[in-house]
This record gives sequence, structure tokens and C-alpha cells, in this order.
Amino acid sequence: MYRPTGPANLPHDVWTLIAGRTAAQSVRDLCSLRMSCTAARNAGEEDFVYRCANIPIWDQRWWSVSPMHQPGRNFLARCRQSGHLEVLF
Repeated sequence: MYRPTGPANLPHDVWTLIAGRTAAQSVRDLCSLRMSCTAARNAGEEDFVYRCANIPIWDQRWWSVSPMHQPGRNFLARCRQSGHLEVLF
């Protein structure tokens, strides 16, 4: 019996855990992971991943006050919406 193997055939839950671990390390790494394939992009949209994101405090402050960082503000808003405790306060 032929069974396709490869990263694209992993279950969505596994991709979500991978994306959560990646987000806990770096937001840039999360962005790179999400650009790698469709399965990673879909898993990166889960609330669990946004709750795990590790955002340095200086980035949070810079993104919230700088008019040039609309994507950063959108990311922070999504983290707040998903229940990220550090970003809420």
C-alpha cells in the first residue's frame, strides 16, 4: 500500500504545535514558517499560535506607537483577541 510521506501530509494538530513552538521562539521565524507551505500557513492562523507568540516588550511598544508598523499593530490586535496574557496588559 502506498502512503504519501512528507511534511505536507502531517495532521493539522501537529502543524499547529510546530507553529506554536516556533512562535514561542520568534515572530520572524513564525512568519518564515507560514511562508513555507499551505499547511503551515493554515496552522499559523490558529488562536493557540497567537497565544504562544513571544513578542519582546520593545517591539510591542514600537509597533503600538509607530505609524509605519500597521502589520505589527494588526499582529498585536490578533494576539489580544486570542487571549495572549502578556499583550493584554
